[in-house]
Amino acid sequence: MKDCPILICEGYATGATLHESTGYAVVCAMNAGNLLPVAMALRGKFPDRKILVAADNDICTKGNPGIRYAKEAVEKARLDGYFFPEGQAGTDWNDYASMFELGEADAHIQSAIEQALSAPVMANRPAEAKHKNICTITADELMKMEIPDIRWAVEGIMPDGCSILAGPPKTGKSIAALNLALAVATGGLVFGKIEVERGDVLYLALEDTLRRLQSRITDSGISGSSDLSRLTLTCDVPRQHNGGLTYIEDWLQEHKNARLVIVDTLQKFRKPCSGQAIYAGDYDAVAAVKQVADAHGVAILLIHHTKEPTGKQNSEEGRDWIDDISGSLGLSGAADTLMVLRRGRNQAQGILSITGRDVEEKELALSLDGAAGWTLLGDAAIHEASNKSRKILDYLQEHEGKAPKEIERALGINSSTVRNTLSRLHKSGAVFKDGEKYCIKAA
Repeated sequence: MKDCPILICEGYATGATLHESTGYAVVCAMNAGNLLPVAMALRGKFPDRKILVAADNDICTKGNPGIRYAKEAVEKARLDGYFFPEGQAGTDWNDYASMFELGEADAHIQSAIEQALSAPVMANRPAEAKHKNICTITADELMKMEIPDIRWAVEGIMPDGCSILAGPPKTGKSIAALNLALAVATGGLVFGKIEVERGDVLYLALEDTLRRLQSRITDSGISGSSDLSRLTLTCDVPRQHNGGLTYIEDWLQEHKNARLVIVDTLQKFRKPCSGQAIYAGDYDAVAAVKQVADAHGVAILLIHHTKEPTGKQNSEEGRDWIDDISGSLGLSGAADTLMVLRRGRNQAQGILSITGRDVEEKELALSLDGAAGWTLLGDAAIHEASNKSRKILDYLQEHEGKAPKEIERALGINSSTVRNTLSRLHKSGAVFKDGEKYCIKAA
């Protein structure tokens, strides 16, 4: 009965009573602490069905856990409400039904369901609990919960939630964003290496035109036979506070298999702010986007710029790359994941720095092949070491027998890097020592 609500309750006996009384599908969570995981799983599987919690009314238990956990499940899993047996006639619906004749019990249960469906969510809380708007959980209860694993838009790089990808102008951020959108919409490979789950994608290309987007998709090298129907593109969306965020929410409501939303750029989407409230404005702008991402279980990627470097910044050793993100720390504080893409002008190789709440901090080496997009080369440190090793080996191939200082001057690589690299190459047998000089062939 697809038009009938699904009911969630705690125990088997309660579930049997509810099913016998209503004929509806009933799912037994087995305990109050498991209501939320069950509710989240059901909402994910049945996004369009009415789902109610048939709560126990633990009126004699401190904190009334039956009502409290039902309320939490409704709020966090976006269910349609809950109902409970009122008064002292029994704490659960099985106890309650046993107090009445069968037909009378059925009528009470059906009436409670109808009230729950017609009333605003949370309006049917008991009077003594109406002021308790904060849900709490003990650590013991938390450890007994079965919480779903992190869902990744891009494994190891971008989980569900709000992410920021920042970089200087014309670095290749928009090319990377379109590569991501195409890969997820077609179930392809991100950066040519990382498999992703296929899903619907919304790309807000707010600094582009349809002509430029068409050209970029053509230049990306994607197959002409690829099904691009799951990628929605737009160049014209109002700012966040003028209906832009509502547009994203409406689109997500219509696309239940959405995996990714890209906003390119944040500056063209967010509400402008100035003066002394910059931190609060930055934080609120990203927090509002994060709230939508969390509510719908999708990844929302905000494309943003880095600050224009000053001479002092360029000279600072050990500078935190997060500080390069344009704006206040309110942006980075509200986002789940932060990424900065850096590439030297007229250079093909770039570095993608990543950190976040659910992401292992890392730096990846990428290579840009024009509009065709970015390719993952590997861990940046390993790739850089391998690149320097290759340069030194090539130099020694052409200039047999050179001391470290000669190599430093010729290649422009600092002293410690040259000596450490030569030491590794010597241990591996790739080069040999002849006194203070290094050679490709043994003396």
